[in-house]
Amino acid sequence: MSDSEIVVVKKDIELKNHTLIAYGLLLAGFVSGGLLSIAGVIFAYIKRSDAQGTVFESHFSNAISTFWISVILGIIALVTLVIGIGFLIGLAATIYCLYRYIKGLTQALDNKPYS
Repeated sequence: MSDSEIVVVKKDIELKNHTLIAYGLLLAGFVSGGLLSIAGVIFAYIKRSDAQGTVFESHFSNAISTFWISVILGIIALVTLVIGIGFLIGLAATIYCLYRYIKGLTQALDNKPYS
Protein backbone atom coordinates (compact mmCIF):
# COMPACT_ATOMS: atom_id res chain seq x y z
CA MET A 1 0.00 0.00 0.00
CA SER A 2 1.40 3.39 -0.96
CA ASP A 3 1.56 6.40 1.34
CA SER A 4 -1.24 8.16 -0.56
CA GLU A 5 -3.50 5.11 -0.21
CA ILE A 6 -2.79 4.99 3.53
CA VAL A 7 -3.73 8.67 3.85
CA VAL A 8 -7.03 8.05 2.02
CA VAL A 9 -7.86 5.07 4.24
CA LYS A 10 -7.05 7.07 7.38
CA LYS A 11 -9.23 9.95 6.16
CA ASP A 12 -12.13 7.57 5.45
CA ILE A 13 -11.83 6.04 8.92
CA GLU A 14 -11.73 9.49 10.47
CA LEU A 15 -14.77 10.65 8.47
CA LYS A 16 -16.68 7.50 9.39
CA ASN A 17 -15.93 8.13 13.07
CA HIS A 18 -17.07 11.75 12.74
CA THR A 19 -20.26 10.60 11.04
CA LEU A 20 -20.95 8.16 13.86
CA ILE A 21 -20.30 10.89 16.44
CA ALA A 22 -22.76 13.22 14.69
CA TYR A 23 -25.48 10.57 14.56
CA GLY A 24 -24.74 9.59 18.15
CA LEU A 25 -25.14 13.16 19.36
CA LEU A 26 -28.34 13.61 17.37
CA LEU A 27 -29.82 10.40 18.78
CA ALA A 28 -28.68 11.29 22.31
CA GLY A 29 -30.63 14.51 21.90
CA PHE A 30 -33.82 12.51 22.31
CA VAL A 31 -32.93 11.83 25.94
CA SER A 32 -31.12 15.09 26.72
CA GLY A 33 -33.94 17.47 25.90
CA GLY A 34 -32.40 18.40 22.58
CA LEU A 35 -29.13 19.91 23.81
CA LEU A 36 -26.99 17.14 22.37
CA SER A 37 -28.90 17.39 19.08
CA ILE A 38 -27.77 21.00 18.81
CA ALA A 39 -24.19 19.86 19.41
CA GLY A 40 -24.66 17.15 16.79
CA VAL A 41 -25.91 19.51 14.09
CA ILE A 42 -23.11 21.99 14.80
CA PHE A 43 -20.59 19.13 14.56
CA ALA A 44 -22.18 18.03 11.26
CA TYR A 45 -21.92 21.57 9.86
CA ILE A 46 -18.25 21.73 10.84
CA LYS A 47 -17.32 18.33 9.40
CA ARG A 48 -19.43 18.41 6.20
CA SER A 49 -16.80 20.30 4.21
CA ASP A 50 -14.13 17.75 5.23
CA ALA A 51 -16.31 14.99 3.79
CA GLN A 52 -16.88 16.68 0.43
CA GLY A 53 -16.64 14.15 -2.39
CA THR A 54 -16.79 11.10 -0.10
CA VAL A 55 -19.58 8.67 0.79
CA PHE A 56 -19.89 10.42 4.15
CA GLU A 57 -20.83 13.83 2.75
CA SER A 58 -24.43 12.67 2.27
CA HIS A 59 -24.60 11.63 5.93
CA PHE A 60 -23.70 15.08 7.19
CA SER A 61 -26.24 16.63 4.81
CA ASN A 62 -28.86 14.14 6.03
CA ALA A 63 -28.11 14.95 9.67
CA ILE A 64 -28.40 18.69 9.05
CA SER A 65 -31.60 18.57 6.98
CA THR A 66 -33.28 16.10 9.34
CA PHE A 67 -32.46 18.31 12.32
CA TRP A 68 -34.00 21.39 10.72
CA ILE A 69 -37.07 19.49 9.54
CA SER A 70 -37.52 18.23 13.11
CA VAL A 71 -37.28 21.78 14.45
CA ILE A 72 -39.95 22.98 12.02
CA LEU A 73 -42.22 20.01 12.77
CA GLY A 74 -41.68 20.55 16.50
CA ILE A 75 -42.82 24.16 16.22
CA ILE A 76 -45.88 23.09 14.21
CA ALA A 77 -46.62 20.43 16.84
CA LEU A 78 -46.46 23.01 19.65
CA VAL A 79 -48.72 25.45 17.81
CA THR A 80 -51.28 22.76 16.99
CA LEU A 81 -51.43 21.35 20.51
CA VAL A 82 -54.33 23.70 21.21
CA ILE A 83 -56.45 22.05 18.52
CA GLY A 84 -55.51 18.56 19.62
CA ILE A 85 -53.32 17.30 16.77
CA GLY A 86 -50.00 18.60 18.04
CA PHE A 87 -49.26 15.36 19.86
CA LEU A 88 -49.73 13.35 16.66
CA ILE A 89 -47.51 15.71 14.68
CA GLY A 90 -44.86 15.51 17.39
CA LEU A 91 -45.04 11.73 17.41
CA ALA A 92 -44.76 11.60 13.61
CA ALA A 93 -41.77 13.96 13.72
CA THR A 94 -40.06 11.79 16.33
CA ILE A 95 -40.59 8.62 14.29
CA TYR A 96 -39.39 10.40 11.13
CA CYS A 97 -36.18 11.61 12.79
CA LEU A 98 -35.43 8.30 14.47
CA TYR A 99 -35.89 6.51 11.15
CA ARG A 100 -33.55 8.86 9.25
CA TYR A 101 -30.88 8.90 11.97
CA ILE A 102 -30.91 5.11 12.47
CA LYS A 103 -30.96 4.46 8.71
CA GLY A 104 -28.03 6.85 8.28
CA LEU A 105 -26.16 5.26 11.16
CA THR A 106 -26.52 1.76 9.71
CA GLN A 107 -25.48 2.90 6.25
CA ALA A 108 -22.48 4.77 7.65
CA LEU A 109 -21.41 1.65 9.52
CA ASP A 110 -21.46 -0.16 6.15
CA ASN A 111 -19.46 2.67 4.47
CA LYS A 112 -22.40 3.48 2.19
CA PRO A 113 -23.70 6.95 1.37
CA TYR A 114 -27.08 7.99 2.75
CA SER A 115 -29.67 7.18 0.12
